[in-house]
Amino acid sequence: MAEALKGDWKSEHLFALKQALETYRHLLKQMGECEQEIEKALAEVVIPPIQAEAPPAPPNPPPALKRARRRCFTMSKPAPGCNGT
Repeated sequence: MAEALKGDWKSEHLFALKQALETYRHLLKQMGECEQEIEKALAEVVIPPIQAEAPPAPPNPPPALKRARRRCFTMSKPAPGCNGT
């Protein structure tokens, strides 16, 4: 098993891994600080109590009555109120 862990690691790869690990740890620290600030800000927020139930909406008005259309054509003469009277 010890033989499997031996390798020919290049110094530039080890340097890049070291930099990446440091960056990762730094970002974790910053995220923790941000979360603390968010918790502080949320603790200061005043949230109004939720109303038990909203009042019911008013009923809809009754539908409008449709007026019957007048037929303006006949075989003999136009109906009263149509064009031509």
